Amino acid sequence: GRGSLYEGAVRVVALAVWPGHLEPAVVSERIHVTDMYPTLLNRAGAPLDSTQQIKPIDGIDAWEVIAGGKPSKRDEMLIHVDEFRGAVMVGNWKLVVYATLPSRVELYNVADDPSEEDNLAEREPERVQQLLSRLNNYAWEMAPSMYLDDLAGARSHETPIFWGENPQRP
Repeated sequence: GRGSLYEGAVRVVALAVWPGHLEPAVVSERIHVTDMYPTLLNRAGAPLDSTQQIKPIDGIDAWEVIAGGKPSKRDEMLIHVDEFRGAVMVGNWKLVVYATLPSRVELYNVADDPSEEDNLAEREPERVQQLLSRLNNYAWEMAPSMYLDDLAGARSHETPIFWGENPQRP
């Protein structure tokens, strides 16, 4: 389903139509949803300089990938991170971690195993540690989840918290 961390849910189709600007093409390069904002800013002529932004932009301008057929500059991609689970990709390697019981760690080479059937975590412990370190870095940077507060009736929208500003963690 859509809430899954596996390729069937996160590797999805996107469609872009812009007569006179985009030629029909199939793009198989890695692009993240956060790349859409800087790509659209650039097309609109808005500055991408991070000093012009309230917060640094997470995405990258993907116009050359979408319209020019160039390779993606994105080698690393955070798929998801919260208190219960997370996934990150670096190159062709994807780490999926579930903290809830039964906890588990899964490592896949999605180029060789796009169906994610062969968990390589036990055979590649050093790679697991490298990717787990990246995932933990993202977890420390994230703002606390407001999901549980929302369920309790909190008005989380009144106190915006930005990624990277987390006063509750050392």
